[in-house]
Amino acid sequence: MILIIEQVGREWNLRHPNGPRISINDISLKCGGYFDWTQPSPGHHSSHQAGRDADLRYVRNDGTESNYTFNLNPPHPPGYSQGLTQDLINLFCEAGVTTIYADNDANLQQPSGCTITDPGGHQNHIHIKISP
Repeated sequence: MILIIEQVGREWNLRHPNGPRISINDISLKCGGYFDWTQPSPGHHSSHQAGRDADLRYVRNDGTESNYTFNLNPPHPPGYSQGLTQDLINLFCEAGVTTIYADNDANLQQPSGCTITDPGGHQNHIHIKISP
C-alpha cells in the first residue's frame, strides 16, 4: 500500500503542482495490529491492520485542505470537488487499488479494474483497499 500511495502522490503532484495536497490516514502500524486507540473496541478498523487498507479525504475545490463531510441528506455543504476526487480515485485504481468505499453522493464513476461501493459510514472519507 505504501508503494501505491507514493506512486499516486508523485503523479498527483505532477498533475496538480499547486495543490491541493492529498490526505492519507489510517494505514497500518509498521508491524500491523491494533492502532486506533480513540475507538471503544479493538476490532475498530481491523481491516486496516494488515497494511492493505487506507483512508483518504475527499478533495476540496475551495483552496482548503480541511476535511469534507457529506450531510446525511442533501443539500451538502459547498467545497467538494467531484472532478479532483475522481482524478485521485482514477490514479489509485491505475496503481493497483481494487476496492473503494465512498459515499454515493460523491458521484464517483467506477474506473476500470476497481469496484466502488457505499457500505455506509464514508461521509467524511474514502476507504481504499488492495487485494492480498
